Amino acid sequence: MSRCTRVLCLAALVACVGSPLFALPTADELLKTITEKASTVKTMQADTTTTVSAPQGDMKGAGQIFTAKNDVNGKTVHKSLMTIKLTTEAEGGAMTADVKIVNDGKFVWREMTIAVPMPMVQVIKMKVGQKGPMGVDAGMTDDPVEQLRQQFEFTGVSEDTIDGRKMYVLEGKPKVPPQGISITTVKCYADEESLMLRRMVMLDEADKELTRFDLTNVKINEKLDPKMFDYTPPDDARIVDRTKDEADK
Repeated sequence: MSRCTRVLCLAALVACVGSPLFALPTADELLKTITEKASTVKTMQADTTTTVSAPQGDMKGAGQIFTAKNDVNGKTVHKSLMTIKLTTEAEGGAMTADVKIVNDGKFVWREMTIAVPMPMVQVIKMKVGQKGPMGVDAGMTDDPVEQLRQQFEFTGVSEDTIDGRKMYVLEGKPKVPPQGISITTVKCYADEESLMLRRMVMLDEADKELTRFDLTNVKINEKLDPKMFDYTPPDDARIVDRTKDEADK
């Protein structure tokens, strides 16, 4: 091998070592791939944990989430159920609540049962597709990636790990900053193998974590009882019907 050939080979080796073998996808490419993967998911169930740090107090919760989609007369109908037990610690003391959010395919029901300090049951009723806080859907009603696009402008992709599994990390900013909370950055973690969203973290301008939502024990396309998405408000519930809100006519 000539001296010139050896120099060229060495230069090529250095270039390979100094450059990533596989470039990360762009935010748009990753969102497109996640959407394509989500289209193959008929049912999903997982355990959830939530933490929120706010001026009103720190909140922690744990529960479960179930989603299903079916084709009815040529139209995809999404249904979902989320339950979570919340505990809020504030200067005035602790408050505990059980929250249930049900999308029955026509309405989204948000039931909150407060045990401490004063027993109370409140149910908020909204139409599927009706706009709620931050101008997005009432809750878990459509493609989760589309809901993320409605809320956030994603600009970058990096990598991290959760429980030893490699994750893509989508980073972006809220399109409409929520009132009362100084969220400036959002990070969404997607499993590189399954492309399932596993974590969402929201940060303030000082990179302090304000909220975190985690999914664990995720199960895909297992049979779910369709009756679990039926909902009837408790007899003692105070019902707030927002289906006729002027802003949504």
